[in-house]
Amino acid sequence: MVHLESKFMSKLDEYTSGLMKLFHSKGGTMGLKLQAILLKAPTNPSISMTRDVVIRCLMVYLGESTDQLLKEYNDADEDTVTGPCHAEDENLQHQDRYIR
Repeated sequence: MVHLESKFMSKLDEYTSGLMKLFHSKGGTMGLKLQAILLKAPTNPSISMTRDVVIRCLMVYLGESTDQLLKEYNDADEDTVTGPCHAEDENLQHQDRYIR
């Protein structure tokens, strides 16, 4: 079984340095939006703070509406967020052997 969150965080940590260089190199309107996020980070951020900054910058870089995305997650009740995953667990386990 693959633990997606830990796998995602591991890969995010691996690419953080390159992503930060990319975010700092952007100019124009996007660069201003990214700089607003980057400047909020402390000088010696924790790993969780760094991850938060990178994810927020990625959302801006990819053109996602951060307010809408976070609002949709916060407005969803727990059953809505976790429900479909539980319903398809058996099917996903069956398909998992082909993914590995």
